[in-house]
Amino acid sequence: MPSSITPIFMQLDIVSAFSLALLPVVITFLITDLFDSIGTLAGVGYRAGIFKDDGKELQKTLEVDAVATVTGSLFGLSTTTAFVESASGVEEGGRTGLTAVATGLFFILTLFMMPLFKAIPENAIYPVLVMVGVLMFSELSHVNFKDTAICGFDIF
Repeated sequence: MPSSITPIFMQLDIVSAFSLALLPVVITFLITDLFDSIGTLAGVGYRAGIFKDDGKELQKTLEVDAVATVTGSLFGLSTTTAFVESASGVEEGGRTGLTAVATGLFFILTLFMMPLFKAIPENAIYPVLVMVGVLMFSELSHVNFKDTAICGFDIF
């Protein structure tokens, strides 16, 4: 069985969050989550054709994202947000949210497989991460760097 979330559930220190020392941290998380959500949701939503120019659908989607972020914090999670990987689901036809529910259920199933995952030694994971990085960087070959300039200076 998965571990209990009792040690981290509802363990919020709201008073400390309003201290002057944590103000930069709170603002950093706010801006990071806001721009990440706007960029991802707008990109994926317009690609899926579910957003119109009036912005009402985007606003509703951002509100749901905000509720998910707050709810996730109650369970001791880091900030939750939509990820750009959602574009792959949109490309395959997922537009109703059922794909997200199915993905969530598969993630819940992984909690019961944690003993199996813990049996894998840490050093066996690193080559996989290197290969993922190589595959990500291989996409850079499609970028045209000839017209690239930084601060007005041509670099190539």
